Amino acid sequence: MAEARRPGEVIGGRYRLEHRLGGDGSGRTWLAYDEAWNREVAVKELLPPPGLTGREREVWLGRTARWVRVFGRLDGHPNVAGGIDLMRAGETMWTVMRLVNGESLADRLLARGPLPPADSIRILSDVLSALEVIHNAGIVHGGVRPTGVILTPGGRVVLLGDPEGAAQQEASARVSWRASPARAPYTSPQLAQGDTAMPADDLFALGVTLYEMVEGHPPFRGGELGPAMRRAGPLAELIEGLLRTDPEERLTLPEVRRFVLDFVRVHGAALLERAAATRPIGAAPSAAGPPPYVVHVPRARFRQVALLLALAVVCLVLAGPVLAYVTSPQAAAHLMTVLPWTAFLLALAVLAHQVRIAVRKNGPPASSGLGLSLSPPTPWSPQERAARRAAAERAVDAALLRIDQKLAAASPRSPRNGALDD
Repeated sequence: MAEARRPGEVIGGRYRLEHRLGGDGSGRTWLAYDEAWNREVAVKELLPPPGLTGREREVWLGRTARWVRVFGRLDGHPNVAGGIDLMRAGETMWTVMRLVNGESLADRLLARGPLPPADSIRILSDVLSALEVIHNAGIVHGGVRPTGVILTPGGRVVLLGDPEGAAQQEASARVSWRASPARAPYTSPQLAQGDTAMPADDLFALGVTLYEMVEGHPPFRGGELGPAMRRAGPLAELIEGLLRTDPEERLTLPEVRRFVLDFVRVHGAALLERAAATRPIGAAPSAAGPPPYVVHVPRARFRQVALLLALAVVCLVLAGPVLAYVTSPQAAAHLMTVLPWTAFLLALAVLAHQVRIAVRKNGPPASSGLGLSLSPPTPWSPQERAARRAAAERAVDAALLRIDQKLAAASPRSPRNGALDD
């Protein structure tokens, strides 16, 4: 049983709870004030699933902590809200995340109804970017759903972390479980049967979320697929590919990304028209109409254009005298001397240009021979040393997480039943 929390309570000696946030639908996420850094943050109370023994509970807490550490290192990505702190108090764990201002996709759908395909593809593209960096880190998100997708006022889409979802899915290999009503619509058939979580499960949840974006309701009713899609339009094929029951036949992240790129190429005019309005996703249009589409040319491009125009003017001014001299008898005597040198200089210019392109594309040529040098190696800067240390720690945590997943997959399931909290 979770302990009741009250506003004003201080967690970890520095985070003062202010009020609950409804972003993820759990009821255990709070807006808190960080008294050490004088900033607002979001803190979430993580509870182990019921039905675990003492040893299994410790394993769950350890896996959750490792997941939060790995996911927290992705916080610099513009579409990911990772953890910035982790605390444990008895059997309860708290994760601290940066506060993302905006409304959840679930609140947006509830307030204004389904989205048009153009807005849906913009949200999908940002969520795909988040899932790509998450899967490349060797972890499964485990909680892709509208309550975990935040639409910021500036139009950016942020995917919140869900350590409970990922850890509970791993625990399903040891304890039989049933998903809570909030998670069940986004749970793949494999997870419902107790299999270990895979990246394909995130894609299934993404398909359910995309279906809900364009149709306004989840695709499954009573465990069965609902009626045919009416509003999906060109996205119907993508949604069907993500909702395939067999994970081997389900679309992969690269395939979904290619679909998005093809969609933008085919329907780019409509997307540009919406982007020209410069308003957040789903916001009501201004009464004065959208502002004109303005093309911003970089300052360097202006200099290049000005230089080319100046050269063109010079060529036009000198064209008359040059043509008069070339056709004169005096120029004929020098033609055979000037022409070879002109060809030689042009060949040198072309060669230098090709070398410059090759160096820019492939980098400077590698040193030949044994690669020995008498000069001492350049010492690492503090930033480079910190980056290398963070990369090594990230690799170790990811390896430990994969070991945990393999152990969970190889462990026999207990006959106990437990309902997971949202």
